[in-house]
Amino acid sequence: MTKQIAVAALFAAAILGVAVAHAGPAVVTKWRMNGEAQNLCLGHADESLRRNGFKPLDPGSQSMMGTLGEYTAQIRCVPEQQVVFFVISGPSSGEANRLLESVYRGWGR
Repeated sequence: MTKQIAVAALFAAAILGVAVAHAGPAVVTKWRMNGEAQNLCLGHADESLRRNGFKPLDPGSQSMMGTLGEYTAQIRCVPEQQVVFFVISGPSSGEANRLLESVYRGWGR
């Protein structure tokens, strides 16, 4: 019986190892209410990303994006709904959360 438990434990560890190895990047999000016009919102998005060290990527009609090492940020302005979405993705959820909080706090300053 002990051998069966050991084999089962090794099998479970192998499956867990494969699942962890194939886990995708961390993606963290946050949102806030915002009543600004689209151009003002996108301007604040650009400023917040730059202040936090992100290199700008080509903007979309509703979004500003940037990269910082292995991390990608997007701030999407939806004035019709009076909301702004913040998204950060990268290899570490801890670092992605830290970057998200920094970009979020830096909004509109």
